[in-house]
Amino acid sequence: MNVFVVYGSKSDTQSYQPLVEGLNKDHKASFEPISAHRQLPELIARLDKNDYDVVVAGAGLAAALPGVCAAKTKKIVFGVPVSANFGGIDALASIMQMPFGVPVITCGPNREDVIIEFLKSPKYKENLKGINLVVRRNLLDFEFGYKEVNRAKEYAHTLEIPLKVSENYDEEFFNIVLVNEEGDILKNKYCLHVPLLSDQDKQDYTKILELYSWTKQGGLWLGANNTKNAILSFVKIYKEK
Repeated sequence: MNVFVVYGSKSDTQSYQPLVEGLNKDHKASFEPISAHRQLPELIARLDKNDYDVVVAGAGLAAALPGVCAAKTKKIVFGVPVSANFGGIDALASIMQMPFGVPVITCGPNREDVIIEFLKSPKYKENLKGINLVVRRNLLDFEFGYKEVNRAKEYAHTLEIPLKVSENYDEEFFNIVLVNEEGDILKNKYCLHVPLLSDQDKQDYTKILELYSWTKQGGLWLGANNTKNAILSFVKIYKEK
């Protein structure tokens, strides 16, 4: 598998150097520093070459690079928030909170290892049966949980993707985990995590600190209450190869 690693700054060696070395153990990884803000035409031209299977894009501060890559390629994009300021929380929010239709699978700051492990998993190449949406049963008693699960079901149905809801991880399916508290995280499993928040939580600016803590523990993440982008990530990984 060919992995194109692109970072917004060549000074971020503490992040991309171990990432590229780790990826090259199982794949063919190439690296280029291209800024989405300063070198946008060059970035688009590079992405248009389409000589890669996966993009891993890393950036700090406003961290537009992963999102721009996701907007300009049909391939799956992984985002790495670089800890330039504030422990990388600004970059994490920029990368994680992508709008529907432009998914970027995100690791926590300084957790590039999670992407390496995900891409080398045998499950990345398997033909999985469909999606298993992992959610604690009591969360379905709340309107925000019930609403998000139903929205996921409807979207999967429109894409003709089998989707089941379970409290448990299922090895035969691609697992998307809804996380409302720390204990929901399956950090050592092959899966994607989606923060599941109430409307009140989504208006609480301090909640990003909790999301930051969750991502630092491990796992790969999509934006808050954006299970649809997690499903679209499944499509990009397994249906558009």
